[in-house]
Amino acid sequence: MPLLIFNMGSEMLYIISARLEAQRIPSQKCVKVLEDLIRSMHKKQFRDELFQTRNVPNSFAVRQLFDRLVHSSIMRLNVSSMDKLYDLMRMGFKYQMLRCSSADELLQVTATHLDGIQRLVATADVCELITETKALMLQTYTPMRPASLFAIKQELCRFFQDVRIRVSLLLEKGLQKPDGSIAICLDRPDATGSLPAGTIQYFDDDEMKQDGFFMIPRHVGFYTPDQLGTNMYAKPKSDFDTSDKKVVTYDTLPSPKQYDTTALDGINLLASLIGAPIASPEMKPFRVSLFDDCKEEEKIESVPTVRIDAQSMSADYKQSTSEIARCFDAKAISDSKSTEMDDLISLMDSVSK
Repeated sequence: MPLLIFNMGSEMLYIISARLEAQRIPSQKCVKVLEDLIRSMHKKQFRDELFQTRNVPNSFAVRQLFDRLVHSSIMRLNVSSMDKLYDLMRMGFKYQMLRCSSADELLQVTATHLDGIQRLVATADVCELITETKALMLQTYTPMRPASLFAIKQELCRFFQDVRIRVSLLLEKGLQKPDGSIAICLDRPDATGSLPAGTIQYFDDDEMKQDGFFMIPRHVGFYTPDQLGTNMYAKPKSDFDTSDKKVVTYDTLPSPKQYDTTALDGINLLASLIGAPIASPEMKPFRVSLFDDCKEEEKIESVPTVRIDAQSMSADYKQSTSEIARCFDAKAISDSKSTEMDDLISLMDSVSK
């Protein structure tokens, strides 16, 4: 459970940080949002309860937890934007998990994630919370035997088994197949305690009589081994371009979504520990809409809206995406799942171009 939440949470912070910066949201608000989210995710009560939760819950329960987590800050997302953000978080961590050569490498990916979000903030108390989480993570998982870590990875694989959402960044680099599955790459270090891939050994009477080696075609990947867990949305490491167009409106904030009382008791407890954002007279809540076509559920006056136009590109791009969108609208009833995946590609295009 801690590996899932902290890694997906770090991916969430990477995405939110990139989108707020791309839309030129005031830096003071950006920092406030990130600090609120990190405080909620790494505060002691929530962290301790998280480490006591052994089993990985279903995706709906985890989605509910992150919904509460996101809205513990001054930022507000509607349901559609939150769903797409959650899909990006899942695919980002799934890709990195499957790229790990061995289960113990998940610990290094987690440590890299925690170091990455620590660089997003500078407040001493927030950085201290992350440091405490990292220390507890190493204290908990480092003494584990390889078989125990492998069992944890298998449980995470079951959680992501049916998640096949196409992401343009991964598709363009050949790291994801058209059907949404992750391309297994062989350019990673060999698993801990294993022989190099391609090694052949012949045994007779429990003795090795002959060995050999054959070359395996290597998949050209986007990341070098030491980059798993880093911020793939950061400008220095990618060609992501910020949109020049920013639409600022003053719409209203919908009421928080009410969930059925069918989630796991442990998830409900974790969600209750997140708490509400601390009121600040200088920082008023603002709404971030990741898509221009996101609909507002309800209207509540007095909350300014900052709308992020994720599709504000060139005229040719807007024309082509409009034609595609019309096709999607025609197929929405019969193929809603395909529409969801292609909407996600649009989001990644907004980040990567």
